[in-house]
Amino acid sequence: MEDVNKHKTWTWLRQLRQQSNLPWLVFGDLNEILYLQEKKGGQLRESKFIQVFHYVLHDCKLHDIGFTAFRFTWTNGRVGTQDV
Repeated sequence: MEDVNKHKTWTWLRQLRQQSNLPWLVFGDLNEILYLQEKKGGQLRESKFIQVFHYVLHDCKLHDIGFTAFRFTWTNGRVGTQDV
């Protein structure tokens, strides 16, 4: 997902949340990080994008439940890239 289009996803999530107060689950790779420590290599992530993602999770009453296995989606299963 390109940065220029992420706002569409965030808007869509907020609209979905407004349709019901029932518990809900969103899963998958939203291609965003919550903390700078989650980024390894490449260009630094601008804090404004991280902050907006925090707001989206808060507004939608969503929580990051974490992940175990390959820490980064770009590892493609290469040896030595898995968290211990």
